[in-house]
Amino acid sequence: MQRLLSIHLRGAALGLALLVMMLTLAGARPVQAESRTAFSAIDAKIEIVWPHGNAPVSQASLVNITAYLFEQNTRNSVPCDLGNTVRLWRALNNQPAQQVATGSRRTITQGGVTFPVWDFNNVDVSAARDGGNKYYFYVTVDGITTTFNIWSHGADARTYLPDPVQPTSSGGIDGPVDARIQVVWPHDEAGRPRPVNSATQANITVALFRQGAQQSVSPDFNQRVILLRSLNNGVVDTVGAGVRRIVRQGGVTYPVWDFNDVDVWAAQDALSKYYFRVLVQDTQTFSTVWSHGVDARTYFPSPDQPQQGCGGQPTAETPQAVVNAFYTWYLSYQGNPLVDHIYRNSAYVAPGFVQKVDSIVASTPGGYDPILCAQARPAQFTTELLNLQPPQSLVGVRTNIPGHSFQVALNTMGGNWKISDVTCSPTSGAATFTSQRLGISFDYLSSEAGVQESGDRVYVYGLNTPPANGQWVQVYRKAPTTSLEDAIRAQVLQGYSPQDCFVVRSQDPVPGQTNPPTYQFARIDVPHQPGDGPGVLQTAAAKCPQPYAAVGGIAYFLADTAHPDRFVFFSIGQYGIPAGNGRVWQQTLRFLDQ
Repeated sequence: MQRLLSIHLRGAALGLALLVMMLTLAGARPVQAESRTAFSAIDAKIEIVWPHGNAPVSQASLVNITAYLFEQNTRNSVPCDLGNTVRLWRALNNQPAQQVATGSRRTITQGGVTFPVWDFNNVDVSAARDGGNKYYFYVTVDGITTTFNIWSHGADARTYLPDPVQPTSSGGIDGPVDARIQVVWPHDEAGRPRPVNSATQANITVALFRQGAQQSVSPDFNQRVILLRSLNNGVVDTVGAGVRRIVRQGGVTYPVWDFNDVDVWAAQDALSKYYFRVLVQDTQTFSTVWSHGVDARTYFPSPDQPQQGCGGQPTAETPQAVVNAFYTWYLSYQGNPLVDHIYRNSAYVAPGFVQKVDSIVASTPGGYDPILCAQARPAQFTTELLNLQPPQSLVGVRTNIPGHSFQVALNTMGGNWKISDVTCSPTSGAATFTSQRLGISFDYLSSEAGVQESGDRVYVYGLNTPPANGQWVQVYRKAPTTSLEDAIRAQVLQGYSPQDCFVVRSQDPVPGQTNPPTYQFARIDVPHQPGDGPGVLQTAAAKCPQPYAAVGGIAYFLADTAHPDRFVFFSIGQYGIPAGNGRVWQQTLRFLDQ
């Protein structure tokens, strides 16, 4: 592939001029009516995408989506009564984005700040149940220049386009266009091709078509074609204008636009990803979205906290405001709040409750969080004042985790409300399975799952599912002095080539968990390169024992150095079986003394 002409057009003047054109980005021309706001531009951020039933991507058919609107380049909320229409756009795979819904405004209080949000409920995502499909979502606001983030939804959200769309003809087009990103070619500073995790730059090529057709614009099309880029959950910014190049292919002569040496350095970090889109000046544009990253899925564990609300904000003087402020702060912490004991430093927590949490953390294995009454961190929560009889008060908390709620007790101390206790609501159907023979125990919901012990395995399965078709844990014995890795090699990988199948230490595959310091995790890996697709990985994994070297699902090993005579293997797949209080059953596994 020839190297494209280098351009660097990210000047501030260009960025300011292009901002005015962004209203056409989503496919709708600017509304001519005056905006009723005192500002001219908005940052529109999708903050929550919640699959119905908290289902994994492989099973979800519908999701609810919530967006926050901020004055541009701030975390100041838009006015409470903003009446402009807020639109949700969705792109499937490499297709141009289309409008799918308009938002419904509601007002919430978060962290003691009141502000409006926009909900898009019952959005169809059924195509993403196929692991080869992914959606990209974003939001725009009618009548106001809008910059926005991109939210990806798919088991593998990376863009694959081995066969770019080729024009069947070209000609004059007076109307909307489909802007298709055809090629993203990563390379180093010397122009040598590199994988995503080592590329510093990329060359990008864009083609323009009549909307919904394969007719290219004519070779003399002279409107500026602009490349936009966002990093992770940030809003889009302007990369620059492309350089037109004429292509002759398949008997058709048509233009493409090249953007060379585009900075993609941040995507070398596996936690970072870029999303690219295209805007055509003075032209209604329906653009594809191209994701560029080792893992392009969106992770947004904590919604943004507005610094300024839309109107009369409550203060932290009321019990409900104290609970809102504390849990917003606690859930937004980037590290492990229990391990780092951040609750000790909160002005909202009474000393007696600090001592209680310290005691529970020290004595309870498995990472259970007594402040959240769960192991998993919820993405959002709501509060309700249940009782107010000074000097005591009771506030109810309900999270987005199905069936998960708890109550927070507060007392007045020195004239201020402080959290004095948390009472976890019992989960209906909660049960514990214990096998002294195997030396393990775990929790599950008997109202939703069954358990069957068979040999060295314990099956956990849906009530309408045969046990062997469910999830399972397998218990292995080993010498206390043998490491987890050596035990896996000896008992699982015996007879398999170490070049084809090897053991690597890993983190808990369920993010956000707090585990005993004696827990060790490992998995079987195969040789691969960043960016390898599912087909390549499945071919490599076929040389290894199955399902121990699974591709596309959760499969891992766990050992406890406090019980060094055994280890276990979990076969989980792509869905969760609940244990109550926001946990799945494998998160509750405990090793028993024997």
